[in-house]
Amino acid sequence: MVVGDATLARWPATAERLRTAVAGGRGRRGVRTARRALPLLDGRAESPPESVLRLLVHEAGLPRPVPQLVVTGPDGRAVARVDLGWPDQRVAVEYDGRHHMEAGQWQRDLRRRERLEELGWRVVVVTREDLAHDPLGTAARVRRALTR
Repeated sequence: MVVGDATLARWPATAERLRTAVAGGRGRRGVRTARRALPLLDGRAESPPESVLRLLVHEAGLPRPVPQLVVTGPDGRAVARVDLGWPDQRVAVEYDGRHHMEAGQWQRDLRRRERLEELGWRVVVVTREDLAHDPLGTAARVRRALTR
């Protein structure tokens, strides 16, 4: 999934070209896995952890999110672009890697989340540790946000 997302994002590929390539690989190693992954691929993921997070959401049976969703304010101006979003429920999921711990970035993230919350959005922040050590708990946090 991570490789497929990255391929769509960075290589001059389309989902149709990938389907054709996979169909032509009959009998080759990894083709079955690739066939199962094709419907889940999305080239909008901006990092491998975002792809993993989207797969976690899918495997938890949650509705499909919009990757890199632009949230606008009442005036139509962009307030934020969130990693994964469910606009109807006003839920955003943000993957925060280590660089988000830097003072300047942390402050910008905090202000952006405050602006989202002022617009009625719930923001779930996911870290590398969440994905590695508590994927079920992470999925449960997203589910709770979506059902509030």
